[in-house]
Amino acid sequence: MAVTVAMTVVGDPAFSGELAADPVRLVSGLEPGVRQLLAAEIVVGNQECVISDDIPADAKGPGAFPLLTGTATVGALRLLGVDVVLLANSHIRDFGAGGLESTMEALAAGGIAHLGAATNRTEALRMGAVELLCPCAPGPQGRTASRGPLPESSA
Repeated sequence: MAVTVAMTVVGDPAFSGELAADPVRLVSGLEPGVRQLLAAEIVVGNQECVISDDIPADAKGPGAFPLLTGTATVGALRLLGVDVVLLANSHIRDFGAGGLESTMEALAAGGIAHLGAATNRTEALRMGAVELLCPCAPGPQGRTASRGPLPESSA
């Protein structure tokens, strides 16, 4: 039996300032078309920046323009419905191995799966898969980590 699953892939979600501190405000201000895209059964994001509250923003890593966001971003990603993020990009190591580890720990604590980066060669070469349960799939209903509906816009 064929099942159709809606998937949305979004690029470079990074939030700072008031938007990171108040994810509900961030989501409530979205345009209706964006809200509809984020209602897909699977939402994948490209996590271009390091996630950490422990790295000083002025700590320069190897990147010419290092990207850093706080761990409140993970709450915003969950509220937006992001299920999995891709870490294979040009800024994920801007703050070295510590930045990558912090990002992976923050995502895991927030229930968001990640692909595309590892802290050592053994992990990098290990095959892996991310299992997401969709409401439309046969068998157990619901996601592995339920997110609920997006808050309604106040606009």
